[in-house]
Amino acid sequence: MNKKEITKAEKIYKELSINLSSLEKSLSTEKNVLRKWYKVGFVLKKLVKKYKLEELNEYESFWISVYDYVPKLIQKNTIPKRSINWKQNHFYQCMQMTKYNWKTVMSIGNWSIWREIFDNKKIIEDNRILSWVIEKLKKFKKYKLGHKDIRPFLYAVSNRLKKIDTSVLTQKELYYKLDQINFRIDPLNKKIEFNYVQK
Repeated sequence: MNKKEITKAEKIYKELSINLSSLEKSLSTEKNVLRKWYKVGFVLKKLVKKYKLEELNEYESFWISVYDYVPKLIQKNTIPKRSINWKQNHFYQCMQMTKYNWKTVMSIGNWSIWREIFDNKKIIEDNRILSWVIEKLKKFKKYKLGHKDIRPFLYAVSNRLKKIDTSVLTQKELYYKLDQINFRIDPLNKKIEFNYVQK
């Protein structure tokens, strides 16, 4: 990086550190884990938008660097192996959550359910897949399914698109394939049953 880029980077990370340290105080009394990570994601989203970080070559490495500036109260441990992959990075996923308003986030379920979604590599590979999944899960709320209950559904989504490069598909084509996942919910046993999944 040249001198100008270094100065900008220092400014970004200084602001990141200040904002997260400020947030730490309010999180000390936050008992809702989902809300906690949503708040963290919102701080990161503002920074990404303000400095147009998505346009930078260093965007992927930025998410790894976040771990160097996060206060202990927010993140006690060092960076886990999974977070080295930026799309599986915990803080990137927190920001991804903030693409949805708080009402929608709550309607999906607790943090365990969101983690289940984010742990599925195929779903987070394409934002359109993620959006489709979120819309389906919003309708699941009345069944009060836990993260283990929705796991088969998420597997079915990734299996349906397993050998497909979704980037070459239009949204209509992509959603047509996803809509071929034929399932029903057994409300008594809180179980998702599949009648037919197109191969």
